[in-house]
Amino acid sequence: MDTVWDYIKSIYRTKFNIKEIVIDYIAVNDILNMSVNGFSNTTIARELDTDCRYVRDAVTSFLKFYGWDNDLDISPIYIYNYCKNDYLLFVSKCKAISPVLSREDIFMAYSICKEYNKIQKEIENYNDKT
Repeated sequence: MDTVWDYIKSIYRTKFNIKEIVIDYIAVNDILNMSVNGFSNTTIARELDTDCRYVRDAVTSFLKFYGWDNDLDISPIYIYNYCKNDYLLFVSKCKAISPVLSREDIFMAYSICKEYNKIQKEIENYNDKT
């Protein structure tokens, strides 16, 4: 049985020739953007007036992690874009700005930024065609 969301995606796919995955990306882009900017799932849910479980499901599905437990004191995506995909530079900048971040958190931040960058390129590819 199809859901309302499946029906909406089929309309956009048929009428505008948008891939379903891109429709999904666009639908959760605010959540993903806030996550790669270092906001916790709780903050994202509060700011977007949505359920925290929905936020966690979105970041898990699209960024492949559970989300931040607490707001970070850095914006990982800002540092990622500044470092132009250079992992070692990313690590050194993160450590210089936030000495409290663990090695695991820095690696996770880099990984989700890399994934988010791919998602943004998919969205941009569609936007370039319109």
